[in-house]
Amino acid sequence: MGVINMETKDFKVEFKDFDDRTGEFEAYISTKSIDSHNDRVLPTAFNRSVSHNKGVFPILWMHDVSKPVGASTKLSIEKDGVRAFGKVNLDIELGREIYSGMKFDPPYIDRTSIGFQSLDDEYDRKTNIRTIKELKLMEFSLITRNFASNSEATVQSVKSDSPIYKRIEALEKRFGDNPELLFMLEQRLHELEQRMAGSQNSTQPIECSSDDTTQHEMKSVIGSSDLQVVKADWDASEAERRIWEWADGDTSKVKRAYFWVDGDPENKSSYKLPFADVRDEKLVAISNALSAVKGALNGARGGVQGIPDSDKKRIMSKVEAYEKRLSDEDKAFFVLDEFKKMLKEVSS
Repeated sequence: MGVINMETKDFKVEFKDFDDRTGEFEAYISTKSIDSHNDRVLPTAFNRSVSHNKGVFPILWMHDVSKPVGASTKLSIEKDGVRAFGKVNLDIELGREIYSGMKFDPPYIDRTSIGFQSLDDEYDRKTNIRTIKELKLMEFSLITRNFASNSEATVQSVKSDSPIYKRIEALEKRFGDNPELLFMLEQRLHELEQRMAGSQNSTQPIECSSDDTTQHEMKSVIGSSDLQVVKADWDASEAERRIWEWADGDTSKVKRAYFWVDGDPENKSSYKLPFADVRDEKLVAISNALSAVKGALNGARGGVQGIPDSDKKRIMSKVEAYEKRLSDEDKAFFVLDEFKKMLKEVSS
C-alpha cells in the first residue's frame, strides 16, 4: 500500500452520557472556526466524502493506520460544523483503554483529529487564511489532551456491539502481523457493508467522492486556487511532462495543476484542462494556460466535453480568481492574449 499524503486537524472534545456496553460517542470533528494554522474548513467541504462513504469512516488511534479502534456510524453536516456518531471497539484491548481515557475524570483523551486531503481551497493573502472548500476525508482519530488546533469541537454524548467488529476481530487474529494489510481489509469490510446496505434500501447510485482512489471512475473539479501566476508562453505537452516528473507519482500534486479529472487518478489521460507549469522546481499558474482554459470553457476549439455546466462555472470562477490577482499589466496581457486566440480561432 502506497504512502498517502494527508493533512490533519485537531479538535478538543468533551464527553457526556457514557454507556459501557456499546462504546458509542458523539463528537464534532470539524467546526468553521479558524484554527491555529490559520485554516477554516467549511462544513460543506465534507459533502461528497460523506455521501460516498455513507458516513462510515475508520477511527484510528493518533492517526496510526496500524491501530484502528472503531468506526463512525454517521456524519452529520451542520451549519457550524460536522458531527460524528462513532463507536470505539470494546472487544479489543486498545479500544477499552482509549474509552477508559475518554471517561476518566478529568479525561486525558479528549481530542478528535481528522485526516484528509484538500481538493479545493482558497488562500487570502490579505488575511493569511486558507479556506478549505472541498476535502477527501480519510479517517478521524482519537488523540490525547493538549494537541488541538481548534478548541471548539466538543463531544456531546458517549453511549458506548455490532457484528462488524466480530469480523474485524477475526481479521486482526489472522493479519495482525501485517498492520497495513489489516487496515486495508478493514476499510474494504466497511465499504462492502455500506454497499450491501445501500443495495437493499435504494436503487439510487452512490455518488463518488471527488478524490477516492479506490474508485476508477471520478468526475470532479480540482486545481489549486493559490498558485503564483506567471506571465509566459505555454507549451501544453511540455508543461504536462514537467508536471508529472515533478509530482513523481504523487497524484495530490498533479491535481493542483489541472482543473478537471475524469477517470482513474493514476492515469494521465484522466486529467483535463491543465493550467500550470513547473518553474525552478515550483508549480505556478501560467497566464496563457489560464487564457486557453477560459477560451475552451467559452467554446473555443470545440469547447470541452463531458463537464457539467455547474462544474464549468466552478472552473471559470477559479480562472477569474486568478485574473483578479494579476497586476494591471498582467490583466491587460491576459485579455490581449485571449483576444488573439479568439481571432485565430475565427480566422481558422
